[in-house]
Amino acid sequence: METKMTSRERFIGALERKDVDRTPYGYLWFGAGNAVLERMGASLKAVYCSAEGIARAQILAKEMYHHDNVMSPWGCLLVEAEALGTKVNIKENAYPVVAKYALKSATEHELINPDNIDSSERVKTIAGSIEILKKEIGNEAFITGAAMSPLMLASQVMGGSRLCIDMLKDRDNFHALLKKTHGKLHPVC
Repeated sequence: METKMTSRERFIGALERKDVDRTPYGYLWFGAGNAVLERMGASLKAVYCSAEGIARAQILAKEMYHHDNVMSPWGCLLVEAEALGTKVNIKENAYPVVAKYALKSATEHELINPDNIDSSERVKTIAGSIEILKKEIGNEAFITGAAMSPLMLASQVMGGSRLCIDMLKDRDNFHALLKKTHGKLHPVC
């Protein structure tokens, strides 16, 4: 075992269940985001909508807290749902929330077009931030992405309560929706 590993080596080594020099410190989401944003002199909304902003915030957070990874997207798990038609309320200094679901029920699964992922500006922003992180961080730290499971994404396009109802009462349409929310929907990672 090496006595000093890079953050990237440490993170990958731990994921592969190999010996590492210390337990990696994984920074998920944007838990200390207010302090990072304050130091940047930026709002969450300004950073959220910019590939450069996301990358700069992650690099600064790593410098401030010495974690072993950087992550995009952060602060929001609604990127794919937004690309599929869910309307998102992007707040000035709080995490985004669903303003309106894309579907009222699983019977509307035909309204979901997985090809919309390719043209989503939000997905392009996330991909752009990862490219900046690759360029700026290189092999120094592990770059983490996030993609929703088909079930989680289904809850974000029609809401958790309706999802539970349709899971029990409309299995055929529910399974059709799950098929739509799988596959091509993980382009960022």
